[in-house]
Amino acid sequence: QRVTEWTLGEEEAHRPKSFPRDADIQTCWDANFLMNLAPDTHAADYTSLDDGPRPNWICFAGPKNELYAARPGTVSVYGGAYGDTLLANLSLRGVITELCTTVDRRWVLAGLMGTPCQIALIDSATRQVSSSLPCPGPPAALLPHGDVIYVALQEGGQGRVYKLDFASGRVLGKASVGVAPTGLALSGDGRLIYCVNSGSASL
Repeated sequence: QRVTEWTLGEEEAHRPKSFPRDADIQTCWDANFLMNLAPDTHAADYTSLDDGPRPNWICFAGPKNELYAARPGTVSVYGGAYGDTLLANLSLRGVITELCTTVDRRWVLAGLMGTPCQIALIDSATRQVSSSLPCPGPPAALLPHGDVIYVALQEGGQGRVYKLDFASGRVLGKASVGVAPTGLALSGDGRLIYCVNSGSASL
């Protein structure tokens, strides 16, 4: 749920997307700093992280609400009061194209573009990659929902959303959408999946 909005400068506007850490703080990345934005005051504070490559995707998972950050070929896990303590580095094969969690925050899903394309399942309880599921193509967006995963991807000139079995990755169905799908969201009543198509400027 969106807490508030901030107007960012041109440099910050191109930073990766962010996810709410809790009801009071929203976090995003600025270079290799963790920037915490407080909705009530709009004040920002910065915490310096390690000198690794810049992260592209972030999410929070696990019982301790730990921060998962996707870097090229690696997902880094941070904890501590300000999310600045490195707890683990998980190596993944392929280009990470998406990072998200299940509703209960038990599982972190990392979309991987490579040969083959896959979805890595990270167990937040152990901070380890549990398994990898086959993916029909390079995943542009992931949406786990119960025992299925919805995956948006581009196949030639056609965008598609696949419905995959969470346990096996087996294809359960698919639907054609617009060009270059980049985001998925579930309606409040759980009946509809919304897909953002950046290539055709449609929803």
